[in-house]
Amino acid sequence: MNIELIPSAKRLIRSLRDIGYEFVEAVADIVDNSVEAQATVVSISLRFDGEDSYLTIADNGIGMAPQEIQEALRFGSSRSYEEADDLGRYGLGLKTASLSQCERLTVSSRRGEERARINSYCWDLGHIERTNRWEVLKVDGEQLPNESWTHLHQTTGTVVIWERLGRLMGYRYPAGEHARKQARLMADSLKSHLGMVFHRFLAGEVYGKRIAIYVNDERVTPWDPYSRGEKHSQQIDELIIPLEYDHEIYSVRVQPYILPPQSLYSSNRAHLEASGPGKWNRQQGLYIYRSNRIIQAGGWSGLRTSDEHTKLLRIAVFIPSQLDELFQVNVAKKHLTLPRELRGALVREIQPIIQRAQETYREKNVVGAPVADVSIAMKGASGKIASRTELGRSEPWKHANSDVSVASPTRIESLEQLVESAASKAGFQVEAKRFRAMMKALFECADHGEKLLLQKVLDKYLADQNSGARSERHR
Repeated sequence: MNIELIPSAKRLIRSLRDIGYEFVEAVADIVDNSVEAQATVVSISLRFDGEDSYLTIADNGIGMAPQEIQEALRFGSSRSYEEADDLGRYGLGLKTASLSQCERLTVSSRRGEERARINSYCWDLGHIERTNRWEVLKVDGEQLPNESWTHLHQTTGTVVIWERLGRLMGYRYPAGEHARKQARLMADSLKSHLGMVFHRFLAGEVYGKRIAIYVNDERVTPWDPYSRGEKHSQQIDELIIPLEYDHEIYSVRVQPYILPPQSLYSSNRAHLEASGPGKWNRQQGLYIYRSNRIIQAGGWSGLRTSDEHTKLLRIAVFIPSQLDELFQVNVAKKHLTLPRELRGALVREIQPIIQRAQETYREKNVVGAPVADVSIAMKGASGKIASRTELGRSEPWKHANSDVSVASPTRIESLEQLVESAASKAGFQVEAKRFRAMMKALFECADHGEKLLLQKVLDKYLADQNSGARSERHR
C-alpha cells in the first residue's frame, strides 16, 4: 500500500524562500518568463510607500489563461522545457524568486486581444501560515494596483506583483528616508544588472527575441562586456569545444576578447562604463551564457585566480541548456560547475590568450614612449620582465578598503636601482623626457600603492636632474 505524504505547507514554503536569490537575480528570473512569453517590452516599477511598498513586473507577451496561471504558480510546474533556447529550468523560478523577496505574490494576465478579461491569482504567506494548506487565492480586479489594471486593459500580457516587501526593504522604519534612499539604490542596481544579464536581447543580437526593459520608466541600456564598439578591442578566433553527455555530442562555443588598456579607449567615460558593475578586476574571466542570457559574469571558475595583468581578458562561453545537469546549474541560475572535460580543454586553449592579454596590459601605448622603450624600462638585471613582486620583495602591500600603506624607504631604493640598472643596460643616456615616459609606462602597470612609490621616485629623479643642471650653469 502506497501512502502519499504532502509536505507541511507553512514550513516548506518558508524554507523555499531561502534558496539563494539576491534582489536583482530574482527580478531577472521573472524577466526570463517575459522573454519566453514573446514579450517585446518589460516594465518594472518599484513603488516606495513605506510598509505598503510594492514592485510590479509587466510585459506585453502572449499572456495566460486561468488554468495556465494556476499551473505557473504550482511549485514544480509541469510545463515542458525541451526547447534548446528555453530560459526556464525547474518550474520553480517564478515562485522561489518572488517569495524570496515578498510575502504576497500575485500573477495577473490577459490572454487574447479580443478579450479584456483579466485573471489573477496569488500566493499569500499569511494565508498559508494560518491554514497550512497549498492554496492560491483568486484576486479581484479592484485589488490590483492601478498601473497593473491599466496595463492589462491596454494590451495582452502578464503582470507579476510583489507586495509586503519587509524582507526586501529590511528597515526598522520602513517609511523613513533611509528606506526611501535604499529603494532608489535598488532601482539603480537593478538597471545595471539587467543591462548586463540581458545585453544580447536588449541589443537585438538574439533573433526574434529583442526586448526593451524599463525600470521606473527609465530604459535599461545594454552593457557590452567586450567593448566591441571600441576600435582597439581584440576579438580572438572562436573556439568550439565538444562535450559528450547522455550519448550525445554538444558544442560549447568559446569567444575570447581582449579589451583595450585605458589609454586606447575612445574616452574616459567609455573606459569607466566598460569596467562593469563589479569593476575591472572582478569582471575579468568567463562570461557564461545559457540560452543567450548571462548566468555568470566574470571570475575564472577555479581555472586560475584573478590577476591585475589579465583584467582586460573576458571570455564568452555559450553552453546549451540541455547540459544543465552536467553543469549543475542551480535553481536561481547563478551558480554552475564546469565539467572536468571542459575545464581541461579551456586551460589548454586559453593559455596563449592569457599570455596575449598580459602582453596587451603590459605593453600599453604611452604618449612619447615607444613600446620597445617600455619593455626596456620594465626589465631588471636578469633581462626578464619584472613582475610586481620582483619590483620589491621586502614588504608586502597592505590593502584595506582600497587604501594602500606607504612603501618603506628600502622598497623605494630597490625600485630606483632597478630603473637605473635598466637604463644603464640599455646603453643610452637617460634624459628627463625619456625617463618620464619610461616611468609613465611603469606607472600604468602598477597598483595604487606602487603608483605612490613610483611618483616619489620620479619626483626625486627630476629634482636631482634640475639640481645638476643648475650646478652646470653656475660653473
